[in-house]
Amino acid sequence: MVCRTARTIRTSILLTIVLFGFVNSYGKQKATDPGVPKYSELSGEDKTRLERQRALVAAVVKQRYGKPALTKTVSDLAVLQRLLDDRVFGKTQTYQLQSMGVAFGDVLVSELPLRWVMVTDEYGTDPTLRFEKTTIQINALTMVSKRIERNEAVNLSELLRATRNQLRQLEQSARVEGIASNVATGEPVHDAQVDICVLPHSKAVGPCFRTNTDENGKFTFNGLPAGHYYAKAKSPGFVSDYIVRSGDAIALDAQGSAEFDLATEDVHAVRLRLWPAAAVSGRITDESGRPIPGVSVAAIAETYGFGRRHFGRYRRLTSPETLSNKNGEFRIGEMRPGRYYLEAFFDALSKPDPATFQKGYVPIYYPDAAFLASAIPLCVGPGEFRADFVLHPRATYTVRAKLALPADFRRDVEPVTGLRNEYGELLHSWTREYDHDSQALALGHLTSGSYEIETATGIYDTDPIAKRKFTVIDADVDGLLFHLQRPFKLRVNVHLPHDFRPTTSYSVLLLLQPAEEAMDVIESGWPITKDGELQVPGLRPGQYNLYLFGDDNLYLKEARFRQQDVLANGLALETAPTDALEVTLERTTGEIRGTVLEEKALPLAAADVKLIAQGEDSPYVARSASTDREGSFHFFSVPPGIYDLVALNDTILDSEFGSSEWAQVKDFAKRVEVGDSTQASVDLKATGVRYYTSSCKGQLPQQNDSRHP
Repeated sequence: MVCRTARTIRTSILLTIVLFGFVNSYGKQKATDPGVPKYSELSGEDKTRLERQRALVAAVVKQRYGKPALTKTVSDLAVLQRLLDDRVFGKTQTYQLQSMGVAFGDVLVSELPLRWVMVTDEYGTDPTLRFEKTTIQINALTMVSKRIERNEAVNLSELLRATRNQLRQLEQSARVEGIASNVATGEPVHDAQVDICVLPHSKAVGPCFRTNTDENGKFTFNGLPAGHYYAKAKSPGFVSDYIVRSGDAIALDAQGSAEFDLATEDVHAVRLRLWPAAAVSGRITDESGRPIPGVSVAAIAETYGFGRRHFGRYRRLTSPETLSNKNGEFRIGEMRPGRYYLEAFFDALSKPDPATFQKGYVPIYYPDAAFLASAIPLCVGPGEFRADFVLHPRATYTVRAKLALPADFRRDVEPVTGLRNEYGELLHSWTREYDHDSQALALGHLTSGSYEIETATGIYDTDPIAKRKFTVIDADVDGLLFHLQRPFKLRVNVHLPHDFRPTTSYSVLLLLQPAEEAMDVIESGWPITKDGELQVPGLRPGQYNLYLFGDDNLYLKEARFRQQDVLANGLALETAPTDALEVTLERTTGEIRGTVLEEKALPLAAADVKLIAQGEDSPYVARSASTDREGSFHFFSVPPGIYDLVALNDTILDSEFGSSEWAQVKDFAKRVEVGDSTQASVDLKATGVRYYTSSCKGQLPQQNDSRHP
């Protein structure tokens, strides 16, 4: 007998929202909701239970109307409707009414692509009708009983007609299908939770639809409304997805994007990549073996943005485990496998005792290096790995400098000073003294290492400011001079193509990036007006590189400042300029199309084709495209230039494709030169990349029993 209270309440609510008892089990629910359903075939016991309910209805039909048996076809509708019209079963006879639902469910199975299965969710396990192999189910068991309990008239022929129409609409609506795979091995991940979520134009979080992957890692969403979506997945043993838009979901839409648009009757493919979780744990002790509590430990990863190499701390949700406890133990979890450096340091959360602070133990790179270039990287694979720090007292030094203020600056100064390490992270374990009379600044308690100081007369963007890098090597540093200058603006005249107007206010963005700063993979910049006018604020003397971003199909054809060729040599600014930077943009009209073949020379669908450009430090992905079912790809609106084309049989985010990945696949690449209106055709052979081993040059790490992985 199926009449549990929790199930009854749930069905009642759903029937008020979803017409005629439809339950789309991935529902319009938040991504954090529980209740991902799992389906299984009917067991012998399940079949016996349903047969008993069919037999109950058949016996009543024979007794009252003399009909010998039910046929499980549409011919049963008349006698089933007669039972309802004659009110043979009352509203309190739940089991008998649910038996009527079973008999009506058999009619639905005979007429529609439905079948009886068992569904298990947070409310229990019950029989249901499943639509093909989708996550759409119809609770036939309660379709009759719920309506009778609410004193509603039940017309079974109308229910059949409406159900047929709704299923037809679902078949004509959009569908998303895909596979979830292990990044490290390429193998499918079964029973992973997959969410397809609406991403409104406001970029706020919309409703999510949910299912689980099958034994082959595949999933399907049917009946999706048109809209803008993103996808994500999670599974035990893999790195959890803490951000709303997963960087490991790639829509195979020839754009290499994690987001995609769905129109009515679209069939969209998505490839989800799950990273097996890795962790580094260890213990921090002093020279005598005593534990040192309150030391923060961070993993540092090497990344590439538009071909420029830089380092940064591996950021996921912060955890108190990364701060050494009273036993000196720390743990960095939720890491992607790869190549990392470790750094021990004091930060705002650290509360070292004065004696420990004065000994200059940190900052230090694993195992005992003052500079990142001297540190030993760790090749971390899936699982738990160990790295212990043994810290020794180190001498600390003082850097003395004078501030040189603008000649017309007349007020007293209490400089605002920040100090960063060699890869740009703010430091906390240092001291500062400033003498107002002599304008002398002293930075104390610095160990040997590379630093960058930024000091300003205030917090506003118009206050004079100075930035300077310096190195401390086993001695104090004296005689530095920090020239503080007011930030200035640069006027830019942008010459747009004839009759061109930006599609939106932010569809053409121009960026002047300081040459010494790391390039972010996020496209940003100052918007260009329809008249091509632009003022770039906040500039200081230095060298800059020019970039163009946005959705409109334009490229940088020429950029000149006085006699400088900015595209070739960058922009050098010494003082506040009076001249304008002259920039010419042109429409992109180049095209590249081709076919990707697998090992047997057959067309390969869903291959990831990369259009590679040469960056300052390494090649980088300028565009991505995915092959269709015939193995074809097409790049349109390609700027003039020389490119390499390579096809991958697995999908990789553009921002994760760096020098290590290029080294593995460059022998399969083909060179293409694109002019103003070139139309090139290229056939490619697909190859692959082994992920975390690529950044470790194939060297697999040792497991947790090693002191130095």
